Amino acid sequence: MIKSERDAAGFATITLEDHWSPWFMKWQMEKLGFKTLDSIKVLHKTKHKGQVFSIYLMWMPTTKNAKPQKWSKQKFLEGITFCTAHPLYHPQTWKGNILEPK
Repeated sequence: MIKSERDAAGFATITLEDHWSPWFMKWQMEKLGFKTLDSIKVLHKTKHKGQVFSIYLMWMPTTKNAKPQKWSKQKFLEGITFCTAHPLYHPQTWKGNILEPK
């Protein structure tokens, strides 16, 4: 990624903690050089009800003056519809937020 995107000032990603999927975990991304910028604890409204998990915004600058990314926690509560395998997926028929802040 760093080699193919040489002009990028940095890279942002998310990681999950205490989630039931094998999604990237915080410690794995930290080992690659990412640092935590922010996090939110949530519950999924339809899957594994009652299980709290955390979503972390991770950042790895590649230039000296790189500005860290920002995120909209509200957008994350909505979940995503573009990939059924994504751990934050919700069907397009679901109305409202699929995640609830804790």
